[in-house]
Amino acid sequence: MFFLLLNSCSKKEDTKSDKEKAVDLVIYRTLRAIEKKYDLYFGGSGGRMMYNVKMIAIAFDSHKPIKVNKARELVVACTEQFLKGLLKSEEKNLINLVKYKL
Repeated sequence: MFFLLLNSCSKKEDTKSDKEKAVDLVIYRTLRAIEKKYDLYFGGSGGRMMYNVKMIAIAFDSHKPIKVNKARELVVACTEQFLKGLLKSEEKNLINLVKYKL
């Protein structure tokens, strides 16, 4: 009885929009490259979007201690790699990034 309940609950319909699927695909591709290049492990992702993508968050873990300066360098390097991956992706037209002036 318990197995049937879990099995039926796990079959939810996919309610993601094309934009959400495109963001997920870009995140997946980029995080795999970052994991491999910097020996990090994917910890989670999130974001904020309604009509435009306003925020994309990606978390990584390391099994090795990292000094603060090295961690700062990793944050910058991973951010740059993620942005490059996003801008080069075929899905960038679906994503509708919010453009901020710095």
